Amino acid sequence: MAQETRLRALRALLHASPNGMPAGQLGATIGCAPSTLTFHLWQLQGAGLVSLRRQGASVIYSALPRGLAGLTDYLTQACCGGRPEACLPVPACRRGEAALSPTAPGTTTPASSRS
Repeated sequence: MAQETRLRALRALLHASPNGMPAGQLGATIGCAPSTLTFHLWQLQGAGLVSLRRQGASVIYSALPRGLAGLTDYLTQACCGGRPEACLPVPACRRGEAALSPTAPGTTTPASSRS
């Protein structure tokens, strides 16, 4: 359950990028009590996945793309035994390309890439 809460918070912060989201709005978005949310955000911040800044009386949390890229790289290596090609497809944004929309020319979907 704790990991699910952190994942929901991280997803919400990614959707709010690059501006971030006030703690109260984040808690309401993911349905998490303030004291519980503080604990989870502290964990994410300690892992280098989330940052905070003060804006007046508000605390604004933001996802840290560099930390997320490092986590993705680590998971790919751990999952694939050092063979990243085994974990394909690599998202376009990790290849340094602009992310393609599902309807963009040249985009493949999992179903069409299996044919």
